Amino acid sequence: MSDLKPPGTFSGGPIDDFVDGWALIPFVGERGHYWREITNGLRRQGIVNDDDLRVYRSLCGVTGRSTPHAKAMNVGNWPLCKHCAKKAPRWARKEERATCWSDPAVRALFR
Repeated sequence: MSDLKPPGTFSGGPIDDFVDGWALIPFVGERGHYWREITNGLRRQGIVNDDDLRVYRSLCGVTGRSTPHAKAMNVGNWPLCKHCAKKAPRWARKEERATCWSDPAVRALFR
């Protein structure tokens, strides 16, 4: 049993109606970031015309986009961005990072 290798990285699956929190945005880097949706402001400026497109900005400044076909994914056991971890709200840095922090029921557990 000592020759077992640790598992590879995996995500926890897609997050429906993701707004903010720790997540993997498809095709954006190799780490989980703390994302906040910025689509609404872009819609007001006329930059985003597609209602299904969501635009996010991480606390470290990376921009990502998701669509219904390429949704934000739960972090799973992927490593987290160190810059986002320093800037993230205190309740979001807890060890239970694999939990979807955008879920209000989960947030209520840690308030």
